[in-house]
Amino acid sequence: MELSLEVYRNILNNVRSRADIASLCKVSKGFRYVAERALYNTIFVRDPQTTIALCETLFREARIALMVEALTISLSLPSSGILAGGNDNEGDVRGDGDGSDSGGQYEGKDGEEEEEEQEEEEQEEEDGSDELAVALAMSLGGSLEGSVQVEIPGPSRVDMSITGVDGTPADPNPLPAEYWTSISNAFQRTHTLRHLNILIDGPFNTSNTWIFKGCTFSLQSFHCDLDWNQDLVSFFRTQVHLRDLYIIDYNPAPTDTTDDDRAAETNPLVDTTSDIDTSRPGHLDTYPPNPYPRPQPGPPILPNLSKLECTFSEAAMSLVQGRPITHLKTCFSKTDMEEKKAELDLLFSKIRLSTRRLHSLDIADSAYEETFSMKLVRTVVATSRTSAELRYLGTVVLPIAGRERLTFYGLLMRLPRIACVEFEVSDWDPSPLSVGLPAFKALANELRLYCPTITRVIFVHEFERTVISYVEGVGRMDCKCSPEILWRDF
Repeated sequence: MELSLEVYRNILNNVRSRADIASLCKVSKGFRYVAERALYNTIFVRDPQTTIALCETLFREARIALMVEALTISLSLPSSGILAGGNDNEGDVRGDGDGSDSGGQYEGKDGEEEEEEQEEEEQEEEDGSDELAVALAMSLGGSLEGSVQVEIPGPSRVDMSITGVDGTPADPNPLPAEYWTSISNAFQRTHTLRHLNILIDGPFNTSNTWIFKGCTFSLQSFHCDLDWNQDLVSFFRTQVHLRDLYIIDYNPAPTDTTDDDRAAETNPLVDTTSDIDTSRPGHLDTYPPNPYPRPQPGPPILPNLSKLECTFSEAAMSLVQGRPITHLKTCFSKTDMEEKKAELDLLFSKIRLSTRRLHSLDIADSAYEETFSMKLVRTVVATSRTSAELRYLGTVVLPIAGRERLTFYGLLMRLPRIACVEFEVSDWDPSPLSVGLPAFKALANELRLYCPTITRVIFVHEFERTVISYVEGVGRMDCKCSPEILWRDF
């Protein structure tokens, strides 16, 4: 008897083991439809060998590849410092589709049930890569004895002849030679991929942006820890639906060009629709080849980009103009005060060219100073693109002296929709931390006297964040929110 789709999903939400979810694929077509999407709709992979096996599966099985809508590829050194080997299988492959809301259903169980669940979790970790092999194989509709075989090499089967992070066999932290190639192949099959995260933490080669060649998916969000180069920019040209972007690297166009070339390279992310002018004698011989785009007037790349997080203000300057940016997080690159002021003015000159008003602005700094924060807030207030709709502002120094603080509050009062401010208070003496929560609540309440629209205040002291949230006018310390990403929520 066939059940409704809702019943299948409710049953699946109570299954915790990936192997059990894979087993449900063999029960009936109804279970298979729901279970396969739970396994492959959202995928997180970390172990290199597991990543290769999964990508090879996606490359061979087009039906499975079309189920993947969100993919996170994480590459980092484990705590042991050795990439190959190890028995930490946590997060090697996680699938979360129609059963994605199963996490909250285990609340309220008694101690005996919790102990049983802990034992089951320990057993799952002991099963390790064997369970993963079963899950992948069975989700393809076969069995370990059938015609479809998906082999997931365990840690003991690592090929020690693999190349290193930079292609050197002697590298102490090697990657399998086929690692990036398998990812590239999988990208050519995952046509419905909408959310992609490539997370790299360690001494790995980050220039492998060639993996995006031949991709047909259209992303909505993209976290990229790879290098900024021609291949990445070429990939961006195809992503017309991308709304949310994080980039860790940025390389502005080389400066050793003529005045005409420099004027054309103001924005490296403008579509190139005409050929390079070679009419001037020696034009191509005088200067070295430019590895970056040489744009001509045309429609902007990433035309729907609205959320941008970048570690260099130069990237923000290049990407903000001409795009509907509403949420921006970046960082000042300069350390000298005069250079930083010029950087601030240049950044806001580009923000004025955005096609939408900012709702959230978070600008980090290597050294926070009260006078510069005051200039930053004055600039925000004086710019229509950042004042009319701004809900979130960070990170600014909260003045210590009462008169300066009142002036500061007066500026914030000119932001009619401001709802959250992130304050740097590391230089306060005595520190609010010495008093504790009452000090933070008192400062937040003081701000709300002048800005009643405030619903959250974030205090930063030596990189430790304290969040005060207001519900029905009552402020309490908020331990549940993630202050590092609050700028995205306003």
